[in-house]
Amino acid sequence: MAQFGDDAIFVSADNGEPDQLKAAAKAAYDKWGHIDLLVNCAGTSSQGNFLAWDDEEEAAATAAFERGIKINLVGSYHAARIASHYMIMNEPEGDYGERGAIVLVGSMASDKVFIPFQAEILKAVAAGYDFGYGSSKAALLGLNRDLAVFLSPYGIRCNA
Repeated sequence: MAQFGDDAIFVSADNGEPDQLKAAAKAAYDKWGHIDLLVNCAGTSSQGNFLAWDDEEEAAATAAFERGIKINLVGSYHAARIASHYMIMNEPEGDYGERGAIVLVGSMASDKVFIPFQAEILKAVAAGYDFGYGSSKAALLGLNRDLAVFLSPYGIRCNA
C-alpha cells in the first residue's frame, strides 16, 4: 500500500462479521470525513451434498449453505446498511441531491444454470453441488431492489 501514499488505507474485514464492517467503514470515515461509495464484491462458495441424509454429511451441507448465505447476502446487507449510515450524513450534491452510491456485485449464477446435461447434473450432485452461491446471489438482486427503493429518498443510488 505504500505506493499509494496517503491516498489509500487498508482495513481487513470479513463480510460475514458486521463489527468488522463497522470498523472498516469507521476507518474510512475517520480518514476522509465522508463515504461516497461502497462496492461490495463479496462471494464465497462451498459445496455440500443437498441429498445428504446421514447426520454428519447433512450438517456439513447445511453449514456450507448457511455460510454462503451469511457472506454473500447477509454480509452485503450489513455492508450496505453501515455504508448508507455514513452516506446519509453527506451534503447532497448535483441536481438530484446525490449523497452516495452502493454497488453489490452479483453473479450470472443468480439466474443461470451452468450444467447443460443430465449426466453433468448427476456428477455435480455426486461432487457436492453449491446451492448457497446461486441462491444467495439471486437474493442479492432482491436486496438491491429493496435498498434502491429505501435509499433513493436519501440520494443514495444502488446497483447490482
